[in-house]
Amino acid sequence: MSFGQENIDGIIEKYEELLEKPAQLKIKNAHFVGFAFGYSNAIKFFYIGLVFWIGAIIADRNPEVGFDRIFKAIYVIFICGLTAG
Repeated sequence: MSFGQENIDGIIEKYEELLEKPAQLKIKNAHFVGFAFGYSNAIKFFYIGLVFWIGAIIADRNPEVGFDRIFKAIYVIFICGLTAG
């Protein structure tokens, strides 16, 4: 077999056919991984929003505590959590 243009085209076509099934599996896997990544990020941001909302309620009900002390405490807890992993 020589590497003439007809043989090269045949080899490329066969290679493309062999790659179709793995490519379809990778696309399905990519959709699942993308959904899981988006879901995990959404949960993280919903949690942060919930914590700040609760902090605002606590600061509103206890004016002697103040917003600055509440948000400093939340900031410290988040930084400690990020540092811990």
